[in-house]
Amino acid sequence: MKHAKFITLTVGMFFALSSFGNTSEDPLKIVQKSILEDPLMEQVSRMAHHTVSTGLNAGDGYGEVWIRDFNTFIQVAMDVMPDQQVQECLNTFFIFREKVVTL
Repeated sequence: MKHAKFITLTVGMFFALSSFGNTSEDPLKIVQKSILEDPLMEQVSRMAHHTVSTGLNAGDGYGEVWIRDFNTFIQVAMDVMPDQQVQECLNTFFIFREKVVTL
């Protein structure tokens, strides 16, 4: 099922990219429009919200999501997690950042 979705998205992107020479519209805008109009985007958003709402566990090998990755889904986290929990994640980032800067 995952492969079928990936192939569908890839084929859609291929057609969007192959139309670059056939239009005077900005190529980046064509790709953006193609992505935003993709019906799978709503499903991906729902899945992301569900996944983040279950916590920040990155899997069996990791106790938590690495803070550098948190920026990729902070907006989703703000939708589904308590503000205090998001704030704690950000505080962790700044604590680690301070240690790196002082090294």
